[in-house]
Amino acid sequence: MPEPERACRQEFSHALVPKSHNLAEEFSRTCPDGQPTTVMIRNIPNRYTAEELLADILEAGFAQESFDFFYLPMDFQTKRNRGFAFINFKEPTEAKRFA
Repeated sequence: MPEPERACRQEFSHALVPKSHNLAEEFSRTCPDGQPTTVMIRNIPNRYTAEELLADILEAGFAQESFDFFYLPMDFQTKRNRGFAFINFKEPTEAKRFA
């Protein structure tokens, strides 16, 4: 490997990420009532598309207006999802109902 590439990779190493962040403290500051609104969905069959998963969520009774973020990561080489997704609801009660 040429020297410049290795230097670039070391510059973005995980070892350089600051470890001083207290995520629980940051969460309590941004969400004072302490109730989460983001849900991670796991074990999604990898042939599901984002459209199919969203259709299932809507069919289960969750209005599209009840959430403001949805992300299903895709592997662009295989054209399949990675088996998990994130959805952020506007209200903690909707997130709890979804979970």
